[in-house]
Amino acid sequence: YRWLNAVLGRLALLPSWHPFAGWRHAHNHVHHAWTNLRPRDYAWAPLSKHEYDRLSPLAQWRVRFYRSAFGFGCYYFWEVYVKRTIFPSRAFWGNGRRTVLYADLALVAAFLFLQAALLLYLANWSSPNESPLATLAVGQWLPFAIWNWLIGFLTFLHHTHPRVPWFNDRAEWSFFKGQIQGSTHVIFPWGINWMIQRIMEHTAHHADPQVPLYRLAEAQRSLEQAYISDIVVHAFSFRSLRATTAACQLYNFEHHYWLSYAGERTSGPTISIRRQAASVLEI
Repeated sequence: YRWLNAVLGRLALLPSWHPFAGWRHAHNHVHHAWTNLRPRDYAWAPLSKHEYDRLSPLAQWRVRFYRSAFGFGCYYFWEVYVKRTIFPSRAFWGNGRRTVLYADLALVAAFLFLQAALLLYLANWSSPNESPLATLAVGQWLPFAIWNWLIGFLTFLHHTHPRVPWFNDRAEWSFFKGQIQGSTHVIFPWGINWMIQRIMEHTAHHADPQVPLYRLAEAQRSLEQAYISDIVVHAFSFRSLRATTAACQLYNFEHHYWLSYAGERTSGPTISIRRQAASVLEI
């Protein structure tokens, strides 16, 4: 039922302060529709060397900071949450009704107010001398900052890897190249995978977003059996994260390989006739 989906979606997104309409448009209508096609998909889209060189020193620093382990949360907060979810531009929002977005923003604002009031009430009841500012900082702002870092970190891994292609030309892009070759399966320890609802089996999520989270593992296995050489699968480690952030800084859209900020090639071709088969890729 669409109405039930809308109700549950709004309730589920309230703890992360996300308006349902803004998130649905940015995530479902844009990111999933045009995955890894940079003129349309915004999520961790890399720059070319020419574009990077044209930026001011401050803007270049911001790009480098975003694509580092320290900047994941800042990237998600500003580039995704603020610019695309709660305050989308007219060009990004398109012809959608903004009244629905405004209503959802009002719902999030009401939730924030009630959440803050409850925190302050409980703090005053348990520790009357506690600073209200400290209560909100620890009870509201810090969890939100941590959440931004975590979602920025996970989404970075979803579509960034030395074997993941990006596209600047609509004629080059296809559903298969974007959703199957452009989404990764990152293997975390089982407990972590269970805790985040197996969303790191991300290829299956992009192949069909209607697959329930509790069936993603099964769907992912089926996809990997059929397209083993086309799907990026790798076990997460801090070493692999360092290698990915070092290799995946800029992108050559003409010849399809990753570059460093200095313009040095850091990966093999991300698009080839047949990728070398490997069930697990260790960077």
